Amino acid sequence: MWPMNNAIQTCIKKTLCPDDIWQLSRVMKSILGYQIGRLPQKQVSDNETRYSETPEGMRAFLEIFFTRHFFQVQNSLIKYLVSEEGLSVLKEGHLRILDIGSGPAVASLAITEIVAYIVRHLVNSSVWRGNRKMKVTYVLNDTESICGSKGRVLILQDRFKALLMRKVAGLIGRQSRKEELTQRTAYTRNDNDMYTYSYYTCLYSPKKDEVTRKKFIA
Repeated sequence: MWPMNNAIQTCIKKTLCPDDIWQLSRVMKSILGYQIGRLPQKQVSDNETRYSETPEGMRAFLEIFFTRHFFQVQNSLIKYLVSEEGLSVLKEGHLRILDIGSGPAVASLAITEIVAYIVRHLVNSSVWRGNRKMKVTYVLNDTESICGSKGRVLILQDRFKALLMRKVAGLIGRQSRKEELTQRTAYTRNDNDMYTYSYYTCLYSPKKDEVTRKKFIA
């Protein structure tokens, strides 16, 4: 576990996750509503909803699964991003995001938003001086290795994929972790509706693991 700045985490979670309930910010809610409104509405299959290949399927995905995936990423990464190691990466001023199987780039959006809140907090609290600018490089649905020595890989699976997650984590020599979060439901429903669910996450450094394996083999 990384040494963590509890003050920063508390501040960020108070904004994005008040009372431990994850909910979309006003900006993200507006963007999601706009994008959904641009797409045609039609009944689609469950498979098309999860792995959409049509505009109608993408609308169904955004309505049903966007917030779920969005909050899973933020909930899984907030502790790392406010740790000493995570903050040192942000301090360099250039964040690289490799989003494999990105779809509508839910993970990239989730990371971008939480990083923006962290940087704003650090500037406003005078921890960072001056006008900080963060350059972000996105590589979507690509397998190119652009992560440096500080790169991290995040794997997420819903709770019904527990066996698969354990196998994947075992193959890469890492442990998966069960997480639980409470969130507001999709924007089309009553804003007072919320639900709690669990999922599995695995965050690891491929570079460090590669070095460890080489030492072990040697």
